[in-house]
Amino acid sequence: MRSGRYRLSLVLPLLLLVTACSPQPVFELHEPERVDTCDGLALIGIQLVSDYVAALEARPDAASALDNGVSWPELDELDARGADLDQRAAALQCDPVLLNAAIAAGSVSMEATTPVARLFLETVQSGVVGTLPEPTTTTTAASGE
Repeated sequence: MRSGRYRLSLVLPLLLLVTACSPQPVFELHEPERVDTCDGLALIGIQLVSDYVAALEARPDAASALDNGVSWPELDELDARGADLDQRAAALQCDPVLLNAAIAAGSVSMEATTPVARLFLETVQSGVVGTLPEPTTTTTAASGE
């Protein structure tokens, strides 16, 4: 009987070869600018939700920090990734409603243990928070009166 280490030594090189030869681009789940499909952006959005939950759960004083505007570099970085996601979604002309629905659906199996993280996750899962459409400007004609 062969050990698990022996099997891993056979499988790992094969996995590396398949990954290296894959026609699909390999991208990090935090690089929306490297994604060319709305489905790919949905995966990034799902990972972003998971990262937000982890950041909120890692800080016991999350509620007071958010209430008091305490500097929180981890959330600032996640907010920037969210903005990048929104910009890429606009560039790819992704339907924000469908993208939000995909992200909400992908987060359904996630769980949170702290009150702030649970509230955030429940909000995302309800479909209320997600990518936003680009704002449109409206102009009104000046009246000649």
